[in-house]
Amino acid sequence: MTNQPDYPPLTSIDEYPLHPEGVYDEYSLWACDHPERPRDDRTAYDWRCASCVLAADAGIANQGDDMMWWIRTGGAEPEQQTLSWMVARSRWWFDNP
Repeated sequence: MTNQPDYPPLTSIDEYPLHPEGVYDEYSLWACDHPERPRDDRTAYDWRCASCVLAADAGIANQGDDMMWWIRTGGAEPEQQTLSWMVARSRWWFDNP
């Protein structure tokens, strides 16, 4: 029996478009559009985008792990997670749709 991690599922791109406009302010930059740019407070990730996840993973390798605010789908309260947890969650769901 496989030990399934407790990762909330990713929102379907059928339900919510990839890299949606209006989620972040106009100064935010999607990580996949600027993969060589060092991570800062303008960096935005869409955890359903393999290129954003790859950029986040590279950022961890180059700048170390970091805490970030994350809001679960459905209007839940913001919670803090590490970038490495977010990357692991996305990769797990990419491999186990």
